[in-house]
Amino acid sequence: VSKPQDYRCYNGKVVSRESIDITARLLFMLKMHKTYPVSGATSTGAAAKIPGTVVYEILSQITRQRDSIRIGHPAGVIRVQAEVATCDGLELKKAIFSRTARIIMDGTVFLKRAY
Repeated sequence: VSKPQDYRCYNGKVVSRESIDITARLLFMLKMHKTYPVSGATSTGAAAKIPGTVVYEILSQITRQRDSIRIGHPAGVIRVQAEVATCDGLELKKAIFSRTARIIMDGTVFLKRAY
């Protein structure tokens, strides 16, 4: 993770630093992931609410006060809302994010008619 910065997505789309709160990348099986998986988004969102974490420390004071953060990743931006309770240790109370659908298969299925 790093402070917001301008960058170009793998599909050519440009993301400006003004449209994100942090820039992040995630490795999967020793390769850069093309997007930002939900597991990473949830963890990053939670870390944004915990003082002392790397994510929290690079956020602006204004962003720390907001409910959600905008994570800039290789395919665009994902918004994550998290709530962490610190009563008896740390507890993730809520993690909300949106995903964009993408086509993963296109084709025709032939089924046998039931007799």
